[in-house]
Amino acid sequence: LGGHIAELLQWNRPGVVRSMADMIARTRETQADMIKGVAKALRLAAPHEHPRLVPAVLLLEHVAEDYASVPGAVSSLLGSLLLQTLVTYEEEHLTPLLKSFAGMSTDYLARIACDNAGSRALEAFYASGTVPLKAKAKLTEKLAEDVVRVASDRCGSHVIEQAYRAATVERKRVLVEALAREFKTIAKSHFGALVCKRCRVEQFVSGAAEW
Repeated sequence: LGGHIAELLQWNRPGVVRSMADMIARTRETQADMIKGVAKALRLAAPHEHPRLVPAVLLLEHVAEDYASVPGAVSSLLGSLLLQTLVTYEEEHLTPLLKSFAGMSTDYLARIACDNAGSRALEAFYASGTVPLKAKAKLTEKLAEDVVRVASDRCGSHVIEQAYRAATVERKRVLVEALAREFKTIAKSHFGALVCKRCRVEQFVSGAAEW
């Protein structure tokens, strides 16, 4: 599939690539080949290049090793839609994507979380029934490192809420503890206040037993 996907992207037909991914998601056939094909089309087929795969899929273009230091866009609409589909594939095929999610810096992850299209891909990651809980927990730990920035953002706040919903009770506590440490700052913003309400942060801060 790699050659065909590369040609479609070169011809500015990313919508066709996304349709292929959607079809494969429904049939559950050749999912591994689809992910490998996307990686090959983006010139990131080698295992040591997989940490750059998610940023490249979001942008639908090859990214260099210093991609995180490049200012500007972090996603495209069709790239986000494609990634939203890929993260629903069976767990055994997700290794390259999971490696990439785990390898992103906290700052770049926050940039994605606060991006209109990028945030939707992260929400899909958390909503996926095939992404392991351990992988979701690792991503949440990174988001918690920049929780004021993400939770106070219009898009990022939805990512935090989705991370909370997807977490086990133990991991919910870790996220809420991070929010609680910055509660006064986060609650000053409209979206931050909504996050605190939906994640029951004020109850946690007050020590309410029912949390």
